[in-house]
Amino acid sequence: MAKYQGDCREKVQEIPDTKSLAAENQKRDTHTESSAKDEKQAGEQVEQKARVRNNVFVAVQLSSEEVRAGLAKVHQSCTKFSPQLESLCVPTIRAHITLLVTHVPEDKLQVAKDLVNTALKTNSHLAKKFEVELKGISSFTETGIHAEVGKGSDTLKELNRVLENTFREAGFRVTYMTRHDTYTPHVTIMRGGEIPRQAYQDVADSSLGTEEITGIQLLSMTKPFAMDGYYYCEGDFRFDSE
Repeated sequence: MAKYQGDCREKVQEIPDTKSLAAENQKRDTHTESSAKDEKQAGEQVEQKARVRNNVFVAVQLSSEEVRAGLAKVHQSCTKFSPQLESLCVPTIRAHITLLVTHVPEDKLQVAKDLVNTALKTNSHLAKKFEVELKGISSFTETGIHAEVGKGSDTLKELNRVLENTFREAGFRVTYMTRHDTYTPHVTIMRGGEIPRQAYQDVADSSLGTEEITGIQLLSMTKPFAMDGYYYCEGDFRFDSE
């Protein structure tokens, strides 16, 4: 252990005046707040760089007429408020709930499929049909809105947890927003620009529909969309019918 070799003799310390103490405390508080803000911004910048490399995600598809009609209702409310908002609408055909985002080289796609299968087989209690309900609208940033998940949220979080653990143990990087400690199940409704709350306030607390989830998918973020407009599917994993 390195020894401290400074002057250990007792010294008489000057007692600072009250104004000096207050100024020092204010300076310390400001520095703490600034450091926390800088840390958050640094994390976001790292994620923005990491997202460029992401090319696949695991998700549950939402294809019921009820859910798509609910999402369309939000689109209609927003475009009625301002027609310019139409360009920010995510097509309802692409409705999904993301479980995991990562990068998988083309020659490792089979490995990724095997990992999804492994996660489901070793956690068979999660590989069963369950229901989700979309209710309420919120936002993570000022440039997008999403539907919140009520019923079914706990199961989605558990699926996220086991998928994250499985992929990370195999050496794959998992993007920040789909790490279990930060993961929030949601369905993106609009993105790419500012959406005033007034545009959707009439439907902000509405139920946007329910759907039975019967499986999960490995989807491409970079390949052309399928003929129906949905994401290119690298793998489809059905739950047990029981």
